[in-house]
Amino acid sequence: MHHARRTLIATLLVAAFAATARAQPGIGTCVMGETRLATGGLNGLWTFGLRVYQWFDPATCGFCLAADGAIVLRTVELDVFPASHQASPVEIPAAISVVGWKGLPSCPEPDDANVIMPPQDVTFVVPASPLTRLSIRVPIAGSPQFLLPAFLELVIPPAPVADASQSPAVGEVVSLTCPSCRQYQDLGLLPGLADACSGGGHDPLTIRPRGDCVAVTAARSATWGRLKSIYR
Repeated sequence: MHHARRTLIATLLVAAFAATARAQPGIGTCVMGETRLATGGLNGLWTFGLRVYQWFDPATCGFCLAADGAIVLRTVELDVFPASHQASPVEIPAAISVVGWKGLPSCPEPDDANVIMPPQDVTFVVPASPLTRLSIRVPIAGSPQFLLPAFLELVIPPAPVADASQSPAVGEVVSLTCPSCRQYQDLGLLPGLADACSGGGHDPLTIRPRGDCVAVTAARSATWGRLKSIYR
């Protein structure tokens, strides 16, 4: 009797959360990835091109998976610092995809051979603002349902500008504590894939996949997350 009641409550919670998701398309109430606020950034770093893999885990979204729900991505969020003399909005074209992981669970690595969500083109817009730090988002279309962790891949192609020092900065978390194996970077200024916590000019960028809890479709048993859990 108690078990049935808990199941009913969980189902109602998922339904309510799913309704909230429909009411707020393109936002994402569950924030994953690098959730700390940016404490610094290098103006124009993105103009040299970068590729970043950000780990995200649906299990951080509270009761969703326990209540037999799943997470779908709605947006990807970045902290940015507008340039001090930026007079108009600046567009940052990018491509976003999701790939699986390989290696040890204690230190996962991105697996480009396992594409979970194909690349989609997006454009981040950094407005001219008197504020020092802003959070900007781009919408994600056609996200699959996620049950297990994965890596979100963000690629910004090189886009040289006249004065990189007067271009916006993508936010970084510069601190004494840094969780390894959660973000990997290949920066135009520092070529080669490296752990964001490896030092030598690397600091985690504030990349946040944002998602919502939804009721799982009948195809759940065929999702990547389900297959991975079965065959691991």
